[in-house]
Amino acid sequence: MNQRAFTLEMLAYLLAVALAVAVRFSGLGNLPLTEREAGLALQALAIARGTPVVLNAQPGYLVLTSLLFSLFHASEWLARFWPALAGSLLAAAPYLFRRALGRWPALILAFALALEPGLVAISRSAGGESLAVTGGVLAVAFALRQRPVLAGVFAGLALLGGPTLWPGVLAVAITLAAFQFARARWNAGALSDEDLIRFDTNLRLYSLIGAVAAVVLFLAGIYWIQIGFIFLSAAVWLAVWYAIRMPAVDDAVELPVWEARAFHWRAALVALLATVVVAGTLFLRVPAGFSALGGSLPEWLRGFTQPAETSAPRMLLALIVYQPLALAFGIWRIFANLAQRRKVDAFLSILWFVSAGLAMLPTARQVSDLAWSLLPLWALAARQIALLLQDALQEDRLAALAQTVLQFVLMVFIAVNLLAMNNDLTSMVESPQVRLVAVLGALILMMLTAVMMGIGWSWHAARTGVILGLGLGLVLYTISALSASAGLNRAMSDELYRSGSAPQDEVLLARTVEDLALFANGNRNLLDVVVVDAHSPSLEWALRDMEQVDFVSALPVGLRPSVVITGSQVMLAIQGEYRGQDFYWTQEPSWEILTPQEWINWLFYRKTPHTMPNLILWARGDLFYGGVSANPPQP
Repeated sequence: MNQRAFTLEMLAYLLAVALAVAVRFSGLGNLPLTEREAGLALQALAIARGTPVVLNAQPGYLVLTSLLFSLFHASEWLARFWPALAGSLLAAAPYLFRRALGRWPALILAFALALEPGLVAISRSAGGESLAVTGGVLAVAFALRQRPVLAGVFAGLALLGGPTLWPGVLAVAITLAAFQFARARWNAGALSDEDLIRFDTNLRLYSLIGAVAAVVLFLAGIYWIQIGFIFLSAAVWLAVWYAIRMPAVDDAVELPVWEARAFHWRAALVALLATVVVAGTLFLRVPAGFSALGGSLPEWLRGFTQPAETSAPRMLLALIVYQPLALAFGIWRIFANLAQRRKVDAFLSILWFVSAGLAMLPTARQVSDLAWSLLPLWALAARQIALLLQDALQEDRLAALAQTVLQFVLMVFIAVNLLAMNNDLTSMVESPQVRLVAVLGALILMMLTAVMMGIGWSWHAARTGVILGLGLGLVLYTISALSASAGLNRAMSDELYRSGSAPQDEVLLARTVEDLALFANGNRNLLDVVVVDAHSPSLEWALRDMEQVDFVSALPVGLRPSVVITGSQVMLAIQGEYRGQDFYWTQEPSWEILTPQEWINWLFYRKTPHTMPNLILWARGDLFYGGVSANPPQP
């Protein structure tokens, strides 16, 4: 590679990182923190204020965020700063793997990771998940490049990221073991006829057992085990497949070889410990960071025994809805590699199935647990897309380009009419039959133009144009899914990647309390507030700047606070001049009871029925002009 080519390549990677930064930091503080996010932010705020607190098993995020809170005013933007920064750095990681992936696949992967809907959603959420994923990937990359200090630093950050690290570590370990088995068979050369018969028989037997087990689990209604089992079974199946075949053809690029003996373990270990001390304890100022670090692995293991939070079918739905482009080209690459047997693709294929299976197995799973599986899936897709683009540039380029544009325009036409047709079904403004006819006509036209291009010009141009046109349509859909999952155009309450419920009137409630305090004392942060049986992290976060807030289960007799906040279900015998105002609070989609029509509405418009419990703010009458308060509220 010449110097000019290298410079252009570096500029392309810088553009990918800049795009990742823009997407992740745009409007980062506009959305309110969910209950889960607020709980973590409150722990970081307690550290900043010197208040004793039991830390969550994500000390890296908590300690680093507390540092920001101690320097600046605590805000939603600062609460999500470190995850957004870590997610942005992930877009640069493919540059370090370009020798294994290939120059163009690595560059495509960089832009894919910059715009990946799931990864963007995770990096725009307060928590240590992004630190764990980015730190783990970069630690591996620098270890392969024999950079022990940097490998140790990022390994320390990954370790401080919390329980999210461990499924990634286990997935890599299982994949390496399976791949070593397959590579040993490759290196052994051609197998005898008896070996081939034996391995083929074992493969068929394993496939039969896996199919029967999947059917039994399905009939038993144990969907979460079934789906996880299918992915893990597929990984073993692929490993055996590659092992029993002839030696793989040489790759244009090869998997990097890590020389463990040449690696400076002492330097890496010192860097790791230094990172833990600095980022996990702030130079031993927060010793609780050590205990939180020790609770990371047990916390992940407890996820196998806790009640289910997200069903495995919903996680599979998230893959289909948010990553259709990666699924289409990634699975294509997997099946194509069964014949080509390239080692890089074999490793990535097994890794994807293993990581996806591990994400499905814990009962306390979240859609964000799919993060580790998205990396090999997009890597496979990038390699397949690069091959298609290379093939498209070889011959019939103009004809293929014309077919691509035509297919893309027709796909956009179909998408617009499907959106309008669904709106017609719900609002009855127009007849959906007309739009259905238009959609069918566009589909027929897509097929006819491809056939005509194949007969009149070349089948290569027709096939290439259809594939690239469909690919461009999926790119446009991915950008739309990105906008939704990141909350760039609407609230994320109806997104599968949104973890936990979020308040709706947080800002309005906080400003109302501040206005009352300003009227009463001339200080917007000085007011006695009592919250009765309505404790939630998001409410505590909304009132974080108030100097006197008490959370109680029942209002003490004789207490006469300026403001009382209760849930709508809490009954207080309010006497005197207290005035109440309702606020919409947590908004949680009713995923488990959605009808087919409601699922269609969610797919197109992200609209679902919600449960929206209210909070009531009771203000004493003397906080208003001309108001007089005679009696306190009675429980």
